[in-house]
Amino acid sequence: MFDLLNTDANVTIAIKKNDLFELFQKFQSEKMELDKALHKAESTEVYLSPAEVSKMIGVDLSTLWRWEKTGYLYGYRIGGKKRYKKSDITKIMEG
Repeated sequence: MFDLLNTDANVTIAIKKNDLFELFQKFQSEKMELDKALHKAESTEVYLSPAEVSKMIGVDLSTLWRWEKTGYLYGYRIGGKKRYKKSDITKIMEG
């Protein structure tokens, strides 16, 4: 079947409406579960100030700024203040 999908052949597929509806419901259910998991992961994220990050990993604040400019680390503005995700810092520390 995958050989057929990799060709430029015109193919007509007949699907019963109940089968299509069932597939759509399954897809929608899986998407909702994934969205819930992502939302839960985001809501449990801890954000650290630049001073906390600097102390935690032993680098100067200017290094954090440079890492942001080069895309090595992403900083977030929360309430007008700079914050970094603790999970991002952990990844950096792990290499």
